[in-house]
Amino acid sequence: MVSILAAESNIAEAEILLRQIARLPDSPTDIELEDAVTAAYFLRDAELTINLFEQIEGDATMEHFNNSNRVDATIGAAYAYDLLGQIQQRDRLLDNITGLIDELSSQEKRLNNSAWLLKSQIEALRGNKQMSIVHLQRAIDEGFRRYWVVQNLPAFDSLRGEHAFMAMMTALDSRMSLIRNQLRMAESFDAEW
Repeated sequence: MVSILAAESNIAEAEILLRQIARLPDSPTDIELEDAVTAAYFLRDAELTINLFEQIEGDATMEHFNNSNRVDATIGAAYAYDLLGQIQQRDRLLDNITGLIDELSSQEKRLNNSAWLLKSQIEALRGNKQMSIVHLQRAIDEGFRRYWVVQNLPAFDSLRGEHAFMAMMTALDSRMSLIRNQLRMAESFDAEW
C-alpha cells in the first residue's frame, strides 16, 4: 500500500501509513520488527530506526533475501547509523549485506535488479556517489522499473541533487509513462474489437 501511495505521489498518506507500521504490538515477530524498522527508515527517524533494529535477533542471512524485509531493515539501520555519525556500526551492516551479495553472485549466473539496487544503496551510504549511480543504472538495465521507490529511498538522499541521478529518474519515469500509454492503447484497441 505504501508503494502504491508513493507511486501516486501521495506522500502525506504514505507517511501516515508508515507511522502506523512503525508502531509495534506487544511481543512483535521478526517480520513485524523488520517492517517497523523499514517504515521508520522511510520516515527518516534515525533514533526510532536504530531502536527497532536493535530488537531484531541476528544479522541478515541468505534466507532473508527472498522471504523477509531483513535486508531492507539492515540498509535502513545503516542509514540511521550514518545519520548519527556511527560509521563503524554503519560499515558493519553494509559489509554484512555486501558479503551476502557476493555469496549470491557466486551462486547465480547473473545478479537480478534488486541486488544491483542494494549495491547502489550501499555505495550511496558509503559516500561513493559515482559507483552508486553506476549500480543504479545496472539495476535499471536489469529490469528495475519502480522509479517511485528510488525517488523516496533515504539511502539516495545524497544523490538527489546529482544531474546524472535526476536524468536517470526522468528517463525511467518517461519510459514507464510510455509503457502505460501503450497499455492503454492496447486496452482501447482490444475493447473496440
